[in-house]
Amino acid sequence: MSRISFSSNVKKELAGRLAPDKTGRMAELAALVCTCGKVETDPWRLVMISEHEEILAKIRTGLEKIFRIECRTVDRNCLEIGQTEDVPFLLKSLHLIQGGLYVRHVPEELTGTQEAQQAYVRGAFLGSGSITNPHKHYHAEFMDTSLPFLEELQQMLYGFGLDMHITERIRQNRGFYVLYLKESEQIADLLNVMQAYTAMMDLVNVQIEKRVRNQINRSVNCETANLRKVVEASLRQTEAIRYLTERKGWESLPPQLAEMARIRIEYPDMSLQELGSHLEPPVSRSGVNHRLRRLVEMAEDLRKQEQEQ
Repeated sequence: MSRISFSSNVKKELAGRLAPDKTGRMAELAALVCTCGKVETDPWRLVMISEHEEILAKIRTGLEKIFRIECRTVDRNCLEIGQTEDVPFLLKSLHLIQGGLYVRHVPEELTGTQEAQQAYVRGAFLGSGSITNPHKHYHAEFMDTSLPFLEELQQMLYGFGLDMHITERIRQNRGFYVLYLKESEQIADLLNVMQAYTAMMDLVNVQIEKRVRNQINRSVNCETANLRKVVEASLRQTEAIRYLTERKGWESLPPQLAEMARIRIEYPDMSLQELGSHLEPPVSRSGVNHRLRRLVEMAEDLRKQEQEQ
């Protein structure tokens, strides 16, 4: 990952995405006004605030090309509409005025098609969304002070199959509501809805990388556990053989068991199958296991007899 955050990369990609028609571009602009706009009504004033230059450039282009409205730069993070009379005209055109009042909501008049809804979600994310670096964990969210607005956005996203949840959060002593996702597949779907295809592929690559790493870890853990079992069994078997031969001598063992015992002592690290190939004639894995188990049982019986004496 670059030093630029994953979320910033997503927003940079989305800022370069253009809706195919005027309605879609107006829907996206309406979402941007609702999420990063500050509206004053007496007198009318609209300021658009964003930390991302690409987003402000997108807003400026939309206002100039769609509505012929000029903006002035207040500072690097802030644009202001130049003429006071342009503000109510813009808000009415975006269907954000009801009964003469500015209302932050999802305008049905601009979001009747799937493409327009995708544009609206894109604008809402540009203004209030973020996605955590997927290498760390999976989390995508929209943050806003208005619960009704987020609930409308939630319903729209539900139509795309995204089951997002809302929670409340306190930030700098202010209350916010958060519409969020934590499942990687759903976050990939959200990126697809917003048409952030490069970011979506980056996320999918991280998913694959994590899945492969987990499979490798599980395989290594399984092999380690199996190796531990082999080592523990070998130690138990060699200890039993030494105990038997020290107490009763090699001649006390039946020929087949004596041969098995010598092979095990000589090759303590071999698997059962490998041990069987060193016997004459060769013996199967189950046959080797049976003989070694018999040697361990004989050692246990001998210990019991000595303890009872």
